Amino acid sequence: MSENFIGLAITMSFKLLLTDVISPLGKALEHELEREPFNLLMPTAAELDWSDPAKLAEYCEKHQPDLVINCRGWEEAYHKGGQALLLSSAALLAEQCGQRNIPLIHFSSYSVFSGDFKGTHSEKDGIAPLSETGNAFAEAELVIAQKLERQVILRLSWVIGAYGDNLLTRLLSAFWRAHR
Repeated sequence: MSENFIGLAITMSFKLLLTDVISPLGKALEHELEREPFNLLMPTAAELDWSDPAKLAEYCEKHQPDLVINCRGWEEAYHKGGQALLLSSAALLAEQCGQRNIPLIHFSSYSVFSGDFKGTHSEKDGIAPLSETGNAFAEAELVIAQKLERQVILRLSWVIGAYGDNLLTRLLSAFWRAHR
């Protein structure tokens, strides 16, 4: 067997669980990941009740993902009262990934930082959230960091993509309507 074929066979057996394909961030990730040569797991609401720890455990046991990418609750956290989904998802996924030694990539937000008007931040910068949203993202990060050794937390600012409902697509739609 050629080295390329063996590499492809290993890649094809790799399973990546993406927790959200509804939000703009989830749609953008799905669009990019679905073209890759691995098994992309994207359970529908009918396949998995994300709020039920037993159902999540059953799904993970059945499908055995090699990596989880969590963006569940990211969009909702920016809306009044929407932080609960972010927090519960982070806690449930940290628990399941910890029990199975599955690495977790978790999307967080720049809103964990204070309003110091810094142009860029580094992972060494301290966090000092100024809003309910920032507090929720900081708490989710803490839960994940405490429960998982194998985790990456990525703090994003605005999400802009050509797919889904996001700042760019809303601006383009408004421009299109105004100039017809």
